[in-house]
Amino acid sequence: MATEQKPLMPKATAVWLVDNTGLSFEQIADFCGLHPLEVKGIADDDVAKGIKGQDPVTTGQLTREQIQEAEKDPKKRLKMATPKHKMPGVRLKRAPRYTPVSKRQDKPDAVYWIIRNHPEFADADIIKLIGTTKATIQKIRERSHWNATNIKAVDPVTLGLCSQLELDLAVTRASIKHERALKRAAKKGAPLKPVSETLAAEVRWFGIRVAVIEPGVVLTPIWGKAEYAMPADHPYPQVMGRLERLFGTQLDGATMPDVVARATYEAVETGATKLRYPVGADAEVLAATRDRMTAAEWMELMTVEEDAAFFAHAERAFGVDLYHPPSLNQRRANVSTT
Repeated sequence: MATEQKPLMPKATAVWLVDNTGLSFEQIADFCGLHPLEVKGIADDDVAKGIKGQDPVTTGQLTREQIQEAEKDPKKRLKMATPKHKMPGVRLKRAPRYTPVSKRQDKPDAVYWIIRNHPEFADADIIKLIGTTKATIQKIRERSHWNATNIKAVDPVTLGLCSQLELDLAVTRASIKHERALKRAAKKGAPLKPVSETLAAEVRWFGIRVAVIEPGVVLTPIWGKAEYAMPADHPYPQVMGRLERLFGTQLDGATMPDVVARATYEAVETGATKLRYPVGADAEVLAATRDRMTAAEWMELMTVEEDAAFFAHAERAFGVDLYHPPSLNQRRANVSTT
């Protein structure tokens, strides 16, 4: 049922009608959506002091004929005139979900339940359903919440934080968005997540943190002990040849083993605050480039047939030449001494 329209400025309209017409207080109150005593207060200058009257005739809310007919019949009620132009409805901004104080302590349990049972939910979906904050969600994901040891996965419907209908609707919407994102990623050729990353996400819930130490070429005595000759029938001569060239170039001023040990010690002592620890200038470049490229782009680079074209493509991708001396560590050392 449609709600009966009232003047946009009810008190200003009432002031004008009191001053310029012979309408009763009840008629003015009914039209403006006010109480008759409030209209009487306007007439006695006790209410709406300083408010300038607004003519409802000039604004198209009433006609002179309507006012004259109502003045003759005190029982007649005024109605808003049909507007000449249809105004679009105003869409009110949805207020944040209100949660009673007694239930706010249950929000972390509900967030944890959603994270465990519906990984397709984005942070924005959880915030909209539960009424929490992005910072809280992140802390619960990382198990760094101040009350992490006492947080248990509990259905938000059971906790009374939302209805079953709201939860089902949120799950459906999140699933649709997740499927669309996967399809877009498949078309774009998004990079596959390494095993270390998926493992880190899985074991985090058990209080286990994963740190991946990623050294580049490390200068150890083993390089002087082995004499390697590639067999003539090796199935990957080109790939191995390029790998030998990369290692041979980066051995000049390569990363020392103690640097790798320090990175490992840092990861253990700090509780693995990050997943990946590239060690050495060459490792930093390789890791950053691989992160920027999709799986398809990386495969295309690694399968360039001609060596000259491959080295040129690699230099553009890495932003530096890793296959020709001097090594990247040596170049950086030379820059710092000049």
